[in-house]
Amino acid sequence: MPTTVARNAVREVAAVPTRQKPRKFSGSDKALNRQEDSYRDWLVMFQNQTTSKRMTSVREGLPANLFDMAARDLGISQAEMLCFAGVSSSTFHRKLEKDELLDQAPTERLMRLADIQNTCRQIFGDHMQAARWLKTPNIALGGASPLGVLDNEFGAQAVRKALSAIEYGGAA
Repeated sequence: MPTTVARNAVREVAAVPTRQKPRKFSGSDKALNRQEDSYRDWLVMFQNQTTSKRMTSVREGLPANLFDMAARDLGISQAEMLCFAGVSSSTFHRKLEKDELLDQAPTERLMRLADIQNTCRQIFGDHMQAARWLKTPNIALGGASPLGVLDNEFGAQAVRKALSAIEYGGAA
């Protein structure tokens, strides 16, 4: 369990706008848009973080509610996000309820995804197109979706290679 000092350091490093208990959604579009905007704000802050700050964030962990926000932003279910992150539903909900940070492995996976999302956004121009590409099967990835192979660094390298081909005029 992280100490108070460690938790405060993570708050500064991770710069997650919604550190409080996650909002309960009533289904209103305004609440959902605020949640998406918070995650997108975090993506921008993440993009501007130094490598040192990113390493500290991975070691300390990220808040569970950030994983929920990422799933909503990508248009995938919470179950799909937890499978991607390698976190059981019971662990996720316990950490979410207690406002605890997730461990290093799921944190690193989310940060890897954030890095790829930022690259996609730059190449495709907006979040919607980037999210669509991440969920679409890709021949360059052996028919898997980019999101489906981002659970490890080798898959992330293949996704970066495919994105580079798209950016520089190749097919991927």
